[in-house]
Amino acid sequence: MKKNSLINNCVCFLAGIVLPQAAPAVARADVFGRGAPVYSSPRAPEAPAIPDRAFTLDTLDAKSLNDLVDRVSREGGGHIKLPAGVFWLESPVTLRSNVALTGAGAGRTVFKRHGTFPVAGTFGGKTTGMLQARNQGIQNVLLKGFSIDGNWTGAELAKLMPNVMGILISSDVAKGGKARDYNRAVAIEDVEVRNCGLGMHVKGATHLAIRNCHMRDNGPHMLWHNIYLRRVGVVLVEDSHIEGAMKGSGLKICGGTSTVADESRHLVIRNNFIDANARNNLYVAGFDNVLVEGNTFSRQRGAEQALLAGFYISDEHNRPAANLDIINNRFSGNASHGLHIVASARFHVAGNLSQGNGAENYCIGAGNTSPWDCDYNDKLQ
Repeated sequence: MKKNSLINNCVCFLAGIVLPQAAPAVARADVFGRGAPVYSSPRAPEAPAIPDRAFTLDTLDAKSLNDLVDRVSREGGGHIKLPAGVFWLESPVTLRSNVALTGAGAGRTVFKRHGTFPVAGTFGGKTTGMLQARNQGIQNVLLKGFSIDGNWTGAELAKLMPNVMGILISSDVAKGGKARDYNRAVAIEDVEVRNCGLGMHVKGATHLAIRNCHMRDNGPHMLWHNIYLRRVGVVLVEDSHIEGAMKGSGLKICGGTSTVADESRHLVIRNNFIDANARNNLYVAGFDNVLVEGNTFSRQRGAEQALLAGFYISDEHNRPAANLDIINNRFSGNASHGLHIVASARFHVAGNLSQGNGAENYCIGAGNTSPWDCDYNDKLQ
């Protein structure tokens, strides 16, 4: 491990200077995949605590589902089992505390936008989620085993840019809302979201877990993404495939400014395949205590990637990302940089494989602050 070894590696500064690269000390085969955490020790999200009470919805009627969700939540919570088939949504499904929605599996249980579903406007206007909780402060919620289909073609999305999100969970605590409105203990597992303005947007939540999900072909605007997490904390994104954002990023995660405990802290991104998104495959800003491990970032698409990366790290509200471990990942075929660290404090890069990217495989900006240690160790192209 070379402490502060930036000048001995392929480094690009924000001013555009590229320093010469030293030969690797050891062969890549001896070190790739052997990175270990140095700075991060993120906590795992708490699992939703949902009462062990079972309810079954026998029809594919969205109104009946909303009525059942309301009743189960009022009565203390439980698990609602959804049948296979298509739920044509003419209005949003409202999520409630202490309720699990479990379908027959992604691709078997499908929530699909009906032509009469309300579209409040285009980018910049009021947003609507096909499944949503707006300023409700939901807690202990599980979404599992279904697909959400916005039911727009790519051409329609590009032309209309509808303000419809697959999943929307929001809180306006940072804008004067009450702390009780913050969302907590939400798990999203085996869920597919496709063909929406934005795939999944969670704003104002702690203890959030996203596992084994498939987000694809959302995001027709550069500020809309397959997944956008903002003002969140204690987050896990694991074993998911995030691909094909039309103009936005694959996974974008930003810290916030509220005083809610654990906001902007504790993030694990592990064993995901994030590829073919138009902007950054992964973007993290203003977060502390971050472990990014075992992911593949590849093949950005579109014409908007000149300063973008497979993984792009920056600041948020003038607060840099801090205490990051970036270990055992693969970066390949990204249009610009494989890994681009613009503003961070205390980071560790090791055991990664970064090859065949359009610009630098690693780009470490001059705005970073020490300490850091980077063992690039895979420069064999």
